[in-house]
Amino acid sequence: MRRPLCLFCAGALGVELVCAFLPQAWLLPLLAAIFVCGLLAAVLGRKPLKLGGILLLAGAVLGLGAVLRTHARLNALQTAYDGTSVTLTAEVEQVRTSFYPGVVDAVLRVETVDGEAADFRVECAALPRCSAGERVRGTFALEALPEGEQRSAYADGIALNAELAGGTKLERLGESRSFRARTARLQSRLSAALRRGMAEDPAGVLAAMVTGDRSHLSTRLRNAYRGAGLSHVLVVSGMHVSILCGSVLARFRLKRRKLRSYASCRRNALLRAGMAVLLVGVTSFTPSVLRAGAAVWISALGVWVYGPADALTSLGVAGVLMTAGNSYAVCDIGFELSFAAVLGTLAGAALARRSAERWEEKRRRNKKTAGKRGGVLANCLRQQGQRCGRRSASPAVPVWRPFRCWCCGA
Repeated sequence: MRRPLCLFCAGALGVELVCAFLPQAWLLPLLAAIFVCGLLAAVLGRKPLKLGGILLLAGAVLGLGAVLRTHARLNALQTAYDGTSVTLTAEVEQVRTSFYPGVVDAVLRVETVDGEAADFRVECAALPRCSAGERVRGTFALEALPEGEQRSAYADGIALNAELAGGTKLERLGESRSFRARTARLQSRLSAALRRGMAEDPAGVLAAMVTGDRSHLSTRLRNAYRGAGLSHVLVVSGMHVSILCGSVLARFRLKRRKLRSYASCRRNALLRAGMAVLLVGVTSFTPSVLRAGAAVWISALGVWVYGPADALTSLGVAGVLMTAGNSYAVCDIGFELSFAAVLGTLAGAALARRSAERWEEKRRRNKKTAGKRGGVLANCLRQQGQRCGRRSASPAVPVWRPFRCWCCGA
């Protein structure tokens, strides 16, 4: 079996995707069905099928474990805080413009609840204007998410809705020192530098395409790109990671002789992994960039442990790592589109390679057949010359036209 780890990851991601759309009551029958199918494949199948069944079963068990862990965590948070009013200390992770002046829609990562340490995300629909990377404190009313919004919110890691209690003031605690906050401030500075001296619409498009900062795109411009089917060009995707970590860094190779050593390959792999980490932070951990960054990290690890590179294996491992803490991440539309695009690209490349191999094999076969026919024709010409009492000056050279003897007409 060529890709056992890829098969293991496929089993885990498949179970997570199925469980995200099934009620919790189906988890036990699904576990039983997976166990029975894997057991039958391991016992009754041939050797490759046995190994495949065992790997799929192990991946499915891992996926079910991640699903049960995520469900238990979300249920515990909703049981503890639904319908309560608490004092939260949180870091502002994402900010979106609101319909009302002076307020924003924000996603907060909670650090403490009434002075006790905590770690979960909440979404606040009307928060006084602030920026990503700030730390705030205030009294919030927490409630469970509506039934129709749970899956999409869980995919983003949001466990509860929060609303700033009336009559209370939001206390600003300064800038956070976390990696995400630092890279968010770096994104803001890069965006401001790109937009300096430019008109509003071109500046917003440039900032969105280069740094992933879409906060300066007007509603009219967003609708125009959406109507033209070009919304995907306004985001930073895995293609940008591939270009920067693969093509651009290759231009900085100064001495080719030194790069032939394996130590230089390891250093280059570390440099690419570091660049991928920086890009993931600057682009606010978007799924497509995170997937490409995870693939770069896995390939760098392969260089250090002498492992061959494989795109499908890197893709599967990246998916498992992205969903390890939150099994609902497979429901994120960015996650699904990114993985579907990579799978489609790999499938198209495989089909093109096989088509080229078949064409090359057919060309070699035709060439060999043409050579045999030429030899047969030369032998016939030699025999005809002998019957006519003459010999050809070059009997081994085939003549590609009808041949008739000038003396006997044979």
